[in-house]
Amino acid sequence: MRYSALVIVFFTTSALAQTGSIIDHRAANIPAGKTLGIAEKRHIMQDFAACTVRRWRHGVERYLDTMPESVEAQTMGARLATEDCLISGQMQFQEALYRAAAYEAMYRVTFARQGVSDFTSVPPIDYAQPGAPTDEAASARATLRRLADCAVRHGPLEARALILSPIGGPDENAAFVAVTPMVSACMPADATVNFSKISLRGYVGEALYRLSMAAQGASAPPS
Repeated sequence: MRYSALVIVFFTTSALAQTGSIIDHRAANIPAGKTLGIAEKRHIMQDFAACTVRRWRHGVERYLDTMPESVEAQTMGARLATEDCLISGQMQFQEALYRAAAYEAMYRVTFARQGVSDFTSVPPIDYAQPGAPTDEAASARATLRRLADCAVRHGPLEARALILSPIGGPDENAAFVAVTPMVSACMPADATVNFSKISLRGYVGEALYRLSMAAQGASAPPS
């Protein structure tokens, strides 16, 4: 398993004329005149995603149903990213980063008090999605999602601990250590998969939420 770097880039007001994907919001706060560390940037993204879920949960659910990194996803994501979810500043980020944070926020809202710990009844989830691009990058993303799905099925409690752990703290580090054996066990033979610890948390969050929702639906009595 090899980790690669992941950087979230935040822009000041002067960058407004240089990019077409600047997002203003209120709830998360980007301190002015301060160089932010990775953990601080992750906290801002987490706060921003949590705000959008609190305010427009149904809109976030519709957004998460879109094809990852598609034009539709970017359009819907931009609609959710309003000034109501940022106290100050502007930021630019890849759609995939918001998607990961949104899945985590949805999991916290829905399952923070009581999570699902058995996914044996959940059938396979199609992470490739019908009609999705078939290029190498899209195929790699689908592979990472299936890898995370396998890891969550093997260690649901460890996955839950990771997603509920505070960003950048000792609990998160311990949770990464606990999840790593499941990820390694699920790794396809002779495969080389590149991802960062941060992106791993994002894929685990997506798989954990989707599996939990599917298990919840499977256990619901027929109407």
